[in-house]
Amino acid sequence: MTSDPTRGAGVPRRIVIVKLAALGDIVMASTLVDAIRLRWPGAHLTWVVGDAHAALVRRFVGVDDVRTVPADTLLAGRGLDRLIAGARTVTSIGLGPWDLAFVGHSDARYAKLLRFAGVAEVRTMSGLRAPRPERWFGGEYARLVWEDGDAIPRESLRAHSFTSRAGFSVSSFDASSSVASDAPPQLATLNWPAGIPPARARARHVLLAPGGARNVLRDDHLRRWPAERWGALAATLVAEGCRVTVIGGAGDREEADTVARAVRREAGSAGAFDDLVGRLPLEGTLELIARSDLLVTHDSGPLHLAALTRTPAVALFGPTDPQQFVAPQADVTVMSAAAGLECAPCYDGKGYAPCGLNRCLTDVTVGRVAGAVLDRVMVSYEAAYGTSSQVGAEGLEPPTSAV
Repeated sequence: MTSDPTRGAGVPRRIVIVKLAALGDIVMASTLVDAIRLRWPGAHLTWVVGDAHAALVRRFVGVDDVRTVPADTLLAGRGLDRLIAGARTVTSIGLGPWDLAFVGHSDARYAKLLRFAGVAEVRTMSGLRAPRPERWFGGEYARLVWEDGDAIPRESLRAHSFTSRAGFSVSSFDASSSVASDAPPQLATLNWPAGIPPARARARHVLLAPGGARNVLRDDHLRRWPAERWGALAATLVAEGCRVTVIGGAGDREEADTVARAVRREAGSAGAFDDLVGRLPLEGTLELIARSDLLVTHDSGPLHLAALTRTPAVALFGPTDPQQFVAPQADVTVMSAAAGLECAPCYDGKGYAPCGLNRCLTDVTVGRVAGAVLDRVMVSYEAAYGTSSQVGAEGLEPPTSAV
């Protein structure tokens, strides 16, 4: 398309989003839905996604059709298997006619694949549309909608900023006043089966996600707080009267077992503790997060599900930058020891600096995190029931044998 796609014959009628994985990236890319509906409300919108995450995308209000592909094979497969997955992707998308495609990946092969599938114009996260440092990734995805043309000079782009509830300045900019939206990018709205989100427990129910930061392409162990700290945190919270539930995927079993052992050893009873790691489908995890009072997690998929459901969270950050990964509308308390470390944050979008100590996370103490969690949970409980005790800013001492 060469004409202004906001007017006349240039209005795209069929749009496709291609974002296959991972969980957190898919959530952040959901800002595309809101932006597309603002700019082209009458367009038919299809999302192509990996099999594992299709149930989530089907919950996004504004997505008309969801088509699935074998993302794991397409992203990390070899030889013939990957070629077959590519062919299935073309079949899943269909041979057009598509007017416009948004690709939430920088790999140029996706653009070639989409052009083969009959897409007239493809916009990818590369070149001048590549994510910029210190900006929320969700805003960078939405920028694909508002910037027209293959190459827009940076000096012609008008920037505006807003402050998130998490306390970070996030910028978003538009191509021109004729196609600009001054509304900050928004994550997708969820379609709940009952028509309304599940009610919060208001019963000091805290979810812990001690694993995560691993997918088919990589295991980002530098993003994870030590498992022993998670165990000490869980034991502290149970001893303080919280109900603690551990969540995660099947690959998070080791961390979950460490937490369970610590609770049995330190709290003396598992009556207020549940281990649901590997036992819930994605939709079940989403609904559990929506019902809970607070989520404690790393910079990983569950943090983004909390943003979708407006669930308060305490997030442990180390080598990654909260400005890039914390949604503006999210209610997040960030815990990190990165301040003052010249090496942090070190994640550049592809990898990390060589690191043997991981001090940006390991210097975060159990007492500090427990204090932040209990402050948040007790305030919520007091609002519901009129009684609570405040935890001081210095946090709590963990059990005597905790790390």
